[in-house]
Amino acid sequence: MSYIVNKTQDSLFVLFLPIILLIFFLSINYSLPLNNMFAPLVSLIIYFDFSHLLLVFWRSHGNPKIFTKFRRRMLFSPLLILGLILLPSHLLFYFACLVALWDLWHISMQNFGLARIYEVKATKDAKRNRLSDKLIHLSIFLIPAFVLTRFTISLDIEELFASKAPWGELNYISELSSGSTQFIILGLIFSATIVITLVKAFLSKDISRNKLIFTLALSISIFLAFVFLPIEQAITMIALLHALQYYWIVWHKEKAHLFTKLSAITSLLIFILVTFLCTFLIYLIVEEWFEVGVAMIVAIRILHFWYDGFIWSVRSNDLQA
Repeated sequence: MSYIVNKTQDSLFVLFLPIILLIFFLSINYSLPLNNMFAPLVSLIIYFDFSHLLLVFWRSHGNPKIFTKFRRRMLFSPLLILGLILLPSHLLFYFACLVALWDLWHISMQNFGLARIYEVKATKDAKRNRLSDKLIHLSIFLIPAFVLTRFTISLDIEELFASKAPWGELNYISELSSGSTQFIILGLIFSATIVITLVKAFLSKDISRNKLIFTLALSISIFLAFVFLPIEQAITMIALLHALQYYWIVWHKEKAHLFTKLSAITSLLIFILVTFLCTFLIYLIVEEWFEVGVAMIVAIRILHFWYDGFIWSVRSNDLQA
């Protein structure tokens, strides 16, 4: 079977990562001592999740070819941060909620891209099954999208601003009943997704086994997370899944451009420490100037989505994924 890096790394960071994280979060949920540690663990995961947003700057501004090709875009787009800082608080809040839904699109497209890489490696055809793969990965994230929409509608905005709590704090999310009509409909869509995936796999002559493994592991793990875990843990699991994948992708894509004269261990330490330091500095701003800090976080998320989108398109001249 063809792998993106090698069998071990692909298994840990792509193919079986959803299952590994599901088992980890289930063990937390059903173990009382571990469950009491969930709040500080969530804080660490949120910090780690935000740090992955900054990784895109390694790709956009740290890669000379990309930066040179889009010099004006790279130099002027950070002005978005200033624009959001000037927005009234309530408009910024609703803007942040839209960005949260955009985040799910971004996550689903990253997983779609990984699945496409396995498909193309197996079939050498960049267009084969492309549309159906995209629809499958979008349907996988319907439940998280529904939950985030409910979360946004149920928020008490005045209370949120009065408490100075970070937007997206998990104790605002209410449980989604597994017996509700909405959940049953989403479950049926999920079941149809699994059936279509399996039928396409068995009818295909030269199937990509890695794509099949990854798609099934991802879809089943996310669905089971929203069935057996509290919603705040399920959402946290998705955030951690995406962040771990992205750290792995960016490191393997950009290490050759960033640290040509350093050893692999030294390069990796610099890569992680600089990213975490920048994350810490932004969180200090949030502590001191709440709305300014939140505007920075929302703007960085938008830049992350935008930069990452066109960087992938630049790199897919011969591989559409």
